[in-house]
This record gives sequence, structure tokens and C-alpha cells, in this order.
Amino acid sequence: PPTGTTSSRPRGSRPFSGIIITTLLPGNMPGDQPRVRTLHPRVRRAAPIAAAIKPAMLCPCSTPSHEARATFTLPVPPSVAHKTIERAVAGLMAKPPPEPTADLDPRLGVQTLDVKDAREGSVVIWAFTPRGWFDIVDYKLQAVPGQGDATTQVHGHSYSTGMCPLAYPCATCCNVACCCCCFVGANDVRLADLEQLILSQAKEDAVSARDMTRK
Repeated sequence: PPTGTTSSRPRGSRPFSGIIITTLLPGNMPGDQPRVRTLHPRVRRAAPIAAAIKPAMLCPCSTPSHEARATFTLPVPPSVAHKTIERAVAGLMAKPPPEPTADLDPRLGVQTLDVKDAREGSVVIWAFTPRGWFDIVDYKLQAVPGQGDATTQVHGHSYSTGMCPLAYPCATCCNVACCCCCFVGANDVRLADLEQLILSQAKEDAVSARDMTRK
């Protein structure tokens, strides 16, 4: 059965300093969250730089607090596993996002996911929270030893790029300066939710394939 790592950390928690920062952002009044997936212009501009530098991952002694890993088995060949993941994310992003229940709402549906790279053997997803925190999910896809090409072993690594949300001015500089700070993200929650989403997509693809064969 599919397995994944879990953590004893509080679901969706972030440092108190992060909560203070979000109160300074525009549109932070309760109930004024848009029901569409939008990114602040500063987030769009800063994301490529943050992805290249990965400030929160610069100090190895602090990274365990804001990263998570999980492994599960996907019942599709390794040659098409990346397409299954891509379809799963695209399907979720095509749905209207639910209303966030809090600034630190950890649910996958309120986040904006962008598949930046999907190729045989690997998938990279950029994940943005409604308040502009930027995390990265890196999947490595391998054939399951002894099972030929029938299944794929998926190794997931989700990590935060910085303590400050990118919508905050000078966030990248702040994140580099605070690279040794320990804070807790929701990466374990994201990996668990993505696993269920991807497995559901694989089941839908299998049903569609059987229906096509019968026709």
C-alpha cells in the first residue's frame, strides 16, 4: 500500500514572525480573499530568484524544520508517471479555490500549484500559498525493483524557500539574511495531499483506458 512520511509538527504551522508579516500585506482583512487563483506581482517577480537561491535551504542545520519527504507507489509505468502527476495538478487548478479559513490554511486546494518541469523521471512543482509563501515540490520517479515497468516509485521532497512570504517587499533579501532561522511549514501536509490527488488521478486514467479498450 502507498506509504508516506508523516510529522508530529502542527498542521500548517508557521513561525509567529511570519504571522506578523502577513498582517502587513494588502487585502488582509477577513473575508476579502478572492475566489480565484491570483499571485501578487512581487511574488511572480521574486519566485524565479527564490527558486534559484533557495534561501531556507542554505543552512543544513535548520532545514529539517521546514522540509518533508515521502515515498509512495504509483500504479503506472515510469515512462508516463510524470504525465499522471501533471494531469492531477492541472485538474485541481481548474477548480475554483475554496475560501481560505486562515492566513496559514494548509489545504492543497487553496494553494496555487504550477508544474514548472515535467519529464520522464522527475517533476518540479512550485507551490504558492494565498499569502505568498513559496515552496517547492521535487518528485523523482523510478521503476519499482522487481516489478518491471508496471509501477513507479515516487520520491517526494517538499521544502520552503524562505521564512517571509514573497509578497512582502525585500522578501528575498530577508529570507537570505534569515537562512539559519528555524520555522515550521506545511510541507508534510502538502505531500500527503498530493499523494492522494495523484493516486486518484491514476485510478481515473486506468478507468478511462479500460473504457477506451472496450470501445
